[in-house]
Amino acid sequence: MSSRSDASAARQALRHLAQRVTKVPLDALDVRGDVLAASLSKTRKVCGKPNCKCARGDKHVVYQLSWTEDGRRRSTHIRADELSEIRAAVGRYRHLRRCRAELLRIASEGAALIDTLIEALRVPPPDKSRKQKK
Repeated sequence: MSSRSDASAARQALRHLAQRVTKVPLDALDVRGDVLAASLSKTRKVCGKPNCKCARGDKHVVYQLSWTEDGRRRSTHIRADELSEIRAAVGRYRHLRRCRAELLRIASEGAALIDTLIEALRVPPPDKSRKQKK
């Protein structure tokens, strides 16, 4: 059997979790605009033209967007004029995924704390095995 101080510590930790659990959904609610479930990468490529600057080592910067669709990996190149909008949409998606992960961590931590609280407050059942005296 755990002590009452364990119960007090568990209650304090649960109060702290309650404050965190209300903040995370509010952070998610602040997200405005489209989200794009993809990853954006920046690479440098050679175009193959013999007189281009990339043939001398100054490679072209290329942005590529990758995502999974119907179980398959897809990708496409991103034009410079699309870059800021796509980068923002991918960033919003990543932010929402972080909010989701934080909520799951909080829920797991809360379940463990409630288990600790139950253990700290648990009492044994009454002992009815002794015969009653008349």
